Amino acid sequence: MIQKTIVADLNSLSFTISENKFTKESGYGRGLAVALLKEYGNMAAGRFDEDNPLIFVPGLFVGSSAPSSCRMHVVTKREKGQGAHISNITGDAPHRLISSGVSALVIKGKAKKPGTVLLIDHGEPQFIHMPELMGLKIPEIISCLREQFGEDCSITGTGPAADALLPLSTVFNTYPRGLPAYGCPRNSFGDIAGSKNLKAVVVKSSKLFDVPYADKEAFKRLAPKLSAIIRSNKICGGALPGYGSITIMKLLKNKHDIPEPKKIEMKARFSPNGIKINRNCSPVCVIGCLNKSEREALVDGFQDVPEVSEVDGALMHSFSIKDNLLVQKIMAKAFEIGINATEFVYTAKVYYEALYGKTDHIKPDDIYELLLEIEKLSVTGRVIAGGSQRVFEIFKDKTPLEELVTKPSITQEKNYSVSLEKPEGLENTKDIDLLYREIFALENLGICIFTSFALLNNNEALALLSKMFTAKTGIEMSVYELLEYSKSCIENELSFHKDSALYGVNMTVPEFTKVLYRYFGEEKEK
Repeated sequence: MIQKTIVADLNSLSFTISENKFTKESGYGRGLAVALLKEYGNMAAGRFDEDNPLIFVPGLFVGSSAPSSCRMHVVTKREKGQGAHISNITGDAPHRLISSGVSALVIKGKAKKPGTVLLIDHGEPQFIHMPELMGLKIPEIISCLREQFGEDCSITGTGPAADALLPLSTVFNTYPRGLPAYGCPRNSFGDIAGSKNLKAVVVKSSKLFDVPYADKEAFKRLAPKLSAIIRSNKICGGALPGYGSITIMKLLKNKHDIPEPKKIEMKARFSPNGIKINRNCSPVCVIGCLNKSEREALVDGFQDVPEVSEVDGALMHSFSIKDNLLVQKIMAKAFEIGINATEFVYTAKVYYEALYGKTDHIKPDDIYELLLEIEKLSVTGRVIAGGSQRVFEIFKDKTPLEELVTKPSITQEKNYSVSLEKPEGLENTKDIDLLYREIFALENLGICIFTSFALLNNNEALALLSKMFTAKTGIEMSVYELLEYSKSCIENELSFHKDSALYGVNMTVPEFTKVLYRYFGEEKEK
């Protein structure tokens, strides 16, 4: 198996392409992405420096028949003195990139002109200047790019919020044709792409699933077994496909609060104007979290995606507001301009607490007005789009606000006692360390973290993953080796953080991990 890496230089608008045979030492997935950041980045670089690259690496199983293997890591560096910033995205881009023969994409430098687009056409890269994209909202950007490059091209890009380098700006990634057309991951960084004048990465390939296998027949036999494990799980095979991501919000409150399986009959497979309604963000997903709610769309442009439940939960937690119309208005506007909708709500809480010392008088229109201020790029809007930490820094004299600042998921680790069954050779590994290794294993393979309820703490599933690795690559890989690679990935990331900061080091884990602490453990008595 050959790994092809494209290094795209925005300064010179040139490319370097390398091809290497895959080995155990090559690295893959999240581990490879961080290794490339070390190789092509500058440890002393600031967030918007030219020598802070953007790295795109699909998981090892992406483009294959492995169930729910649809994830790609986008990695860059945080501010000076800080470590790596890692986003895990889905959609059709991971499949089209790997099916174009590209295992990794490194984008460095800064284009001279805004509106620069990187097109990868069946594995061949080129830069195209498209100033007409500037100022457009995300649906307009997608429409414009697909009109030029074809309806089946995949797009990872940014909206107008990223052009203004707003910290809460995020990237968008398209889904296969249908509604919703795209998603905006929560933990992403549109401002870095904006600082490089990079508007979008467009990938064209004739096939979504066209990857090499060492033993395709063996892989095809193993994949359905993994799918069966996922589908048989009461959360992955029942609650999530029945109710969508509202299940996650329930589990955050009580790990035993799992809705009974219920098949929700959608009104139609197609919208009134004949557009297909997407149930999954990827064709190989065996769970499906899109358009699973029974809520009726009240706002034009509203998309029923997992972030809806997060925004709903954030409004309840921050303002004790339960308002379906407000949720839809926030989601529609945030997705138009490319803003992290959930973090926006938490930041609005900090802002109003700073102004008034309370929020019980805040109305839905007050919250939505702040989002409109971001869209207008007013002074207030720019303050809010700095995120909860930025707002606190402006009002640092109001020390109680610090408790409201959004904190990384890993800070909740100390509140839980996790217990897992140990694979052979890892009997003496701490349970919490094993949890992280298994999370990283899924991420490296490109498997959606929503499968965690079925695949983590499951030695049968881990054994299947190791056999599928061998069938895919031709390289023998035991469960122990699979998780040892995860351990080395964690150590490499911590090393990168230490080299950047030298103190205050924390490992980066997905936001979703806070659910897994609760699901696989018990909350400690306080």
